[in-house]
Parts: sequence; C-alpha cells; structure tokens
Amino acid sequence: MSFSAITRMLRKQRTEVDQRLVQQQQEQLGPEFSRQYNVRGRAMVRASAIAKRIGKNGQL
Repeated sequence: MSFSAITRMLRKQRTEVDQRLVQQQQEQLGPEFSRQYNVRGRAMVRASAIAKRIGKNGQL
C-alpha cells in the first residue's frame, strides 16, 4: 500500500470519527449545542473543529 493510500484511509477514518462525535454531542445537548460550540458568537460548522474542541474539554 502506498503512502498516499494510507494517508487517504487515515483521513477518511478521522473524518468519520469526527462526524460521529459531533452527532453524539448534538443529540446529547440539543439546542444548547450551538451555544456551547461557537466562536465569537458564531456557531462552529466544521466537524473537525468541533471534535477538536470536544477533545480539549475531555468529553470524549
């Protein structure tokens, strides 16, 4: 397997994990989600940024 194929596979896996984390948090928090995950009053949209914030808060 080439390096490019490996990195593509890892990127895809990381994206799927990020999507699952965000979905779990959205279900858990409901309407509070956009208030908890925002930057300067704007709701965060990118799953990778939200997953990074979840990891920093220790809510994994």
